[in-house]
Amino acid sequence: DSGYLWVNLHKSTAKAQNPTMGKKIECYIDCVSPYSFFALSYLRANSASLAALAVEVECAITQAMMRSPSFFPVFLGGINVGSGNKPPWTNAQKAAYAQYDGKRAQQYFGHAFEVPSFFPILSLLPQRAMTYVKQRYSNDRYELAFLRCFKTMWNGQLDISIPDNLCTALLKLFNPDEVQEILQAASSPEIKEALTKMTDKAVRELGAFGCPWFWVHDGKGNAEPFFGSDRFHFMWDYLGLPHEDLKLIVGAKLIIDTMYTLSSWLLLTGVVAARVCENRTIDITVSAQNAVFNNLTTPKTNEEATGFAVDASTQGFNATDQALTGYASITGPYKLSTQYCSPNGRASGPAPVLQILTHGFGYDKVYWDLPYNAYNYSYIDDALSLGYATLSYDRLGIGNSSHGDAKSEIQTPLEVAALAQLIDMVRNGSYPGIIVPRKVILIGHSYGSVQTYDLTATDPSSADAIVLTGFSLNQTFSPSFIAGGNWQQAYLTQKGAYNYTPGYLASGNINADQYLFCHWPEFDPSLLAYVETIKQPVTVGELLTIGSVPAQNPFAGPVLLISGSNDVPFCGGDCYNTGGGAPSIPSDAAKAFPNARPFEAFVQPNTGHAINLHYTAKEAYNFMFVFLATNGLGP
Repeated sequence: DSGYLWVNLHKSTAKAQNPTMGKKIECYIDCVSPYSFFALSYLRANSASLAALAVEVECAITQAMMRSPSFFPVFLGGINVGSGNKPPWTNAQKAAYAQYDGKRAQQYFGHAFEVPSFFPILSLLPQRAMTYVKQRYSNDRYELAFLRCFKTMWNGQLDISIPDNLCTALLKLFNPDEVQEILQAASSPEIKEALTKMTDKAVRELGAFGCPWFWVHDGKGNAEPFFGSDRFHFMWDYLGLPHEDLKLIVGAKLIIDTMYTLSSWLLLTGVVAARVCENRTIDITVSAQNAVFNNLTTPKTNEEATGFAVDASTQGFNATDQALTGYASITGPYKLSTQYCSPNGRASGPAPVLQILTHGFGYDKVYWDLPYNAYNYSYIDDALSLGYATLSYDRLGIGNSSHGDAKSEIQTPLEVAALAQLIDMVRNGSYPGIIVPRKVILIGHSYGSVQTYDLTATDPSSADAIVLTGFSLNQTFSPSFIAGGNWQQAYLTQKGAYNYTPGYLASGNINADQYLFCHWPEFDPSLLAYVETIKQPVTVGELLTIGSVPAQNPFAGPVLLISGSNDVPFCGGDCYNTGGGAPSIPSDAAKAFPNARPFEAFVQPNTGHAINLHYTAKEAYNFMFVFLATNGLGP
C-alpha cells in the first residue's frame, strides 16, 4: 500500500477483457488506505482532462455532465491474504520508512492528516457500505462518501469500523433514513458476497496485492496493472497521454519587468509545459450612476466601523434605504491592475477561449492563482493546463487598481462599468498584447459573481457563458456576513498596505476570515494563515450596494452556479436547507435565468464560501471545466 512497486505480469491477466474497449482506467480502493484516498482525489480532480484526452469513462456525475473513472471498493485485508502480501506496518523497516513517505505524500497531494492511534482497522463494514452506495446511488455520491469515510477516520480520528462512527461519516452526505438503509444493507448476504467477489476478482484476475490497484486499458486491445498513487506518469505513458515527466527546473519562476514564465510539472495534462503571464496596468475611463448616501458619515475609527456593521445587520433595518438620498453620475479615469495568462506561452496563434475572472470580498486577483503549496490551489494553473487563457484583475478600488472614495465612489455600479470596459477592450482588440478571443467566459466569486450577474443582466451579449461561484440570489444571510467580519479600518490594521482611506474595512482577524470564508475542518490552517497576510478590504459603498441587482437576467447562454455546501453569506451555512421547494438555495436562482441554455446549480460538499481555499477546490474546478466543455466552451 505504501507505494512499493512489485509487478507480476501474468499473461492471463495482461490480456484485454474486451478487445473493443477504448482507453479506460479501473481503480480498486479501500478507505483504510491513505494512498487509495490520494489516488481517488487525484483522478477526480483530473477527470475532465481524462475525458478531453479520450479516456473511456463511465458513471455520470449528473445528466448534463461528463463521466468519471471507475472506482471499485475492495477489502484490502482480503487482498493481502489472497496475494500473500504483508502490510507495511508488519515490517519494522517498512513501517519506519512509511512515516517519511506518508508525510511526503500528504505534502505532495495537499492533504494533511495524522495516523489514528487505532490504525489499522478492519475495513469490512465501511467497504461493504461503500459497495452498497456504489450500487444504489450516483457515482459522484459514492466517491464523495468514500472521501468522507476517509476524512472521518484520518482527520476526525474516528474508527469507522464502529457503526456509530460510520453513521457520523455518512450523515454528512445522506439523510438519517438513507444511512440506516446503507448500514442494514452492509450486513446483508448480497452485499457481503458482492464485496468478496470484487476483492477476489482484483486478486485472482487482475493480480492485485495492495491498494490502490489500477487495471488500465490502452484502447488497443491490451490491459496492464499499475499499483500505488505515485505511478500516474507511467500510466500516462502507457495510455499515450500528453504530459510532462518528472524533471528538475532551474529558475522555476523568473520575473522580468511585467512578464514571468512558470515552468511546472503538471500531474496529468502536462499540456502546459510553461505558462506565460503578463501583469499590466490598464487605463480606463468609466461612468456610472452611483448612489448618494448623504445620510451616512463615512466611518473613520474602528468603533465607527463596528457601529456601521451593527446597523447594517440589525433586523428590520435597511441601512441602504436609510442612508440613500439620491443618485449621481460618477465619471473618471481609473487604472485596473490585470494579469493575462496564456497556455504554452502562446503570444500568437489561434484565438483562445478566454476566462475573465472577477474576485470577491476579502481578496484581490491572487484568489485565482494562490501560490500556496506550489500553486496546488491555483485555478489559473488548472485552466491553463486545459488550454484556456485567463484574464484576472484587481477590482476597481482594490489592490493595485485605482482606489477611490469608500462611500461615494467604489460602489457596485462603477465597478460593473469597469468590468464592462475591460471586456470591450478584450473583444475589440484594444487590450494590448493579446489575441482577440473567439469566446469569452465570465467567472466570478462572491461579490465578483454579483457583478457578473449584474453586467449580464443589463448586457447579455457581454459573455458567451457565465460561472457564478460562491453565490446565490438569496440575500437573507447578508447580515451574518456583515456581523461576522469584525470589520476594522484597513488604514489602521494594514498600515502601509495600499494606502487605503477611511471606509475601507478589513476583517478583524484570522478567526473572522475562517467564519466568513472557510468550513472547518475542510481546509489547511496554514493556507488560512497565509490568506490573512494578503487579505483585502471592502468599502462601505460596496456593502450598501451589493443588493442592488435585477431580479431577472435575460442571459441566454450556459449558466453555472456553484457554491460550497456550508457557504455562510449566500446559504447561511447550509445550502441544502431550503424549507422545501428547490433542492438547494443556489438552484433556486434558476427562476432568474429563464433563457439560460442550460442552467445548472451545483453544491460542492464540505466546502465554505471561499471555494478555492478548501481541500475540495480541485473538485469544484473540475466540475466547472466539465460543464464548460459539455456546453461547447472547451479550449
